[in-house]
Amino acid sequence: MRHRSASRLALATLYLASACGAPEPEPLEGLAPTFEVDGNGTVVEVGATVKADEIDRVMAGRIFAEGVSTYDDVVSEQTFVNHLAIEFNPNGHGPPGVNDVPHFDVHFYGISIEARGSITCDGQPVPDPERVPAGYDASAVGAPPFGSCEPEMGVHAGDEDSLEGKLDAELILGYDRGSLVFIEPMIHASHFEARDTMTLEIPRPQVLGRETLWPSTFTLSFDQAADVFTFTLGDFAPIR
Repeated sequence: MRHRSASRLALATLYLASACGAPEPEPLEGLAPTFEVDGNGTVVEVGATVKADEIDRVMAGRIFAEGVSTYDDVVSEQTFVNHLAIEFNPNGHGPPGVNDVPHFDVHFYGISIEARGSITCDGQPVPDPERVPAGYDASAVGAPPFGSCEPEMGVHAGDEDSLEGKLDAELILGYDRGSLVFIEPMIHASHFEARDTMTLEIPRPQVLGRETLWPSTFTLSFDQAADVFTFTLGDFAPIR
């Protein structure tokens, strides 16, 4: 049933642009949360839809835009996800030569909006290795230009192998006080222009620090009949 409701140096500059005076975002209109449960009432998908016209509007106008949406309690009670924030960055952000291209940042947060608002970059610890998936670097814990931490987001960790060449699509994870607090697909605007469907694998840490359901995949899809883009986390499995 469906319901609506790199290297340390590269990571250190990941969010340099937004930390240095980026304008306040305009609203991304019509972000509608969705989730699906199976016959036992277990959440099996969490996501959102946005009308293609709205995606086209912010891309064509090169508008820095953000939409935020919350979920029914059953989603946060059963899964990692608490709320969703989608940003369109028309000029991208650092590091130069990698993420400075127009793209969407899709943040699935595992903490409340209020808790996210209290995140600072002072004294952020390096997460314990078991909380960081293999191949990911979460060591750049300070604020830019020497770290990857962004206030009200957290420390950004990326796959070291994905930090070469221009951004196409990749999966970032975020930390606060050593705990994993968000899952962030980053997707080049060209995939939306082409009405692509694509799936990214979500890496899994050995330890999350709480018992919940963790997604294994993120899928971007386009429904031509409804003229909407769908953002979906799926293939949930228990984690502790």
